Amino acid sequence: MPKLYILLALPASILLGCGSYDEVRSFLAKKCGSDYYDIEEQFCQNSQIYDKCGGFSYDPSNQKCENNSLFSKCENEWYNPFSQSCINNIVENKEEFTDSRDNKTYKYVTIGTQIWMAENLRYETTNTKCYDNNPNNCKIYGILYDWNTAENACPLGWHLPNDTEWFTLISFAGNDDAKLMANHVFWLSGKGTDEFGFTALPGGYYRHEGYFLNIEEEAVFWSADEGHIAGSAHVYHISPLSWVREVDGLYINNSWVNVRCVKN
Repeated sequence: MPKLYILLALPASILLGCGSYDEVRSFLAKKCGSDYYDIEEQFCQNSQIYDKCGGFSYDPSNQKCENNSLFSKCENEWYNPFSQSCINNIVENKEEFTDSRDNKTYKYVTIGTQIWMAENLRYETTNTKCYDNNPNNCKIYGILYDWNTAENACPLGWHLPNDTEWFTLISFAGNDDAKLMANHVFWLSGKGTDEFGFTALPGGYYRHEGYFLNIEEEAVFWSADEGHIAGSAHVYHISPLSWVREVDGLYINNSWVNVRCVKN
């Protein structure tokens, strides 16, 4: 979405021709108490406006932002949720590897019998998208891939998980989305506990009708398995609502979602 100050630079006659000044501001930005705020740079909580931290909204009551890095509480200890996990009230460092194709590093965690990337894939290749066509969203939430691209996007030694591998993860988490949702991110409809360090981010997705959907509301990931309807593949949603598998999936050539890789 365009930044508020850019759009408000339009002539007053144009703005007021669309309605009152308050109506125009309400359309371009959200209201927090009696003030308006830029939804790209700020967020509202308890009628107060805060600056985002590294692009993320957060809970100021038990999190803090230092040098644009976010820290959460684990018992009485502060930790960085991007490089560490709080499991059973103990801070543990996440392991990492480097993708030799572009030298980007990724955190990974062992969950049950599986080893998962602890962040969304950011490998740049053809036919990919950033949410709202904003490159900063790719840095924050990862890149959105169509299914054909996602099939071969994971680094060497990793692969796109199939339905069986997703169900193994789901079962280990007890069918509880919150245990896999990032606890440092403000989800619009709930809060995660991130008990295993999976750190699912609500990056939304792009539909073939031509629009982006549900950033800050749900995480959506491709499965390697195709759907029952020709030209579709299964996707998995993580949200404050419940685990959902699209029975017939999204269209593989016209939908873009995030990718999590699992180790071979």
